[in-house]
Amino acid sequence: MTQLWLVLLDLDEHEFVTRLTVAADDVGLPARELIRNLPIDEVLQMTLSSSSGHWTERALEWLDRRPLPANLVGPVERLSNARWATQRARQIAHRLLRDRQADQSQ
Repeated sequence: MTQLWLVLLDLDEHEFVTRLTVAADDVGLPARELIRNLPIDEVLQMTLSSSSGHWTERALEWLDRRPLPANLVGPVERLSNARWATQRARQIAHRLLRDRQADQSQ
């Protein structure tokens, strides 16, 4: 997967979806289908493995507003203790893991 996908993370997820929906409606494309077919989880996974402070924080901000998928638990666990990651990124990663564990125990 190309790193060109990373730029979508510069927008908040809600803003991205809103802009995509407006653009799709303007040209008569089915916005829901477009959104459903975007490789968002793959972009997030690639980003969490990138060792890039900026993109990692952006991916974590997207993940902070959605349930943590099982395939991203490992990358988030590694990130939670990564020396290259910012303190903010490590804190978000710890919170995501804690919240996921709490959800599973309920």
